[in-house]
Amino acid sequence: MPRSRWIPPSQPEALWRVFYDGDCALCHGFVRFLLKRDRRPQPIRYGPLQGDVFRAIRAEGGDWPDPLPDSLAMIGPDGILRFRSDGVLRILGELGGIWRPLAAIGRLVPRRLRDFVYDRVAHVRKRIFGTTDAHCPVVPTEWRDRFLL
Repeated sequence: MPRSRWIPPSQPEALWRVFYDGDCALCHGFVRFLLKRDRRPQPIRYGPLQGDVFRAIRAEGGDWPDPLPDSLAMIGPDGILRFRSDGVLRILGELGGIWRPLAAIGRLVPRRLRDFVYDRVAHVRKRIFGTTDAHCPVVPTEWRDRFLL
């Protein structure tokens, strides 16, 4: 499926990692959404928050809240953990294309309001979208190497 690259990702060669709730069907859907749209030379890597890779990264330390909020977590090449709406908007911006200006528009909304909405969705997501037993979403074979377990 050819796509326009009229707005490129800001850091196409950088390593971005997205960690998601492996039990959440909505999170699995968001990961599949990102996988389909990621055309960066250095693809985004994914892993469950419940996985060994995230546990090891977290054990290294850092200025992270404890406990982490019930949220998707994104770590960019700068090593900074972003979560809630900041994480979602940052990773959407990294896709390039129409997603980059949409993420910029989303950042115009005050963070407290964005995070309030994010938290409300996070609170009901498993009741509405369900749960899954597999920590990784079912994806085509060519995308499986993008997962950190």
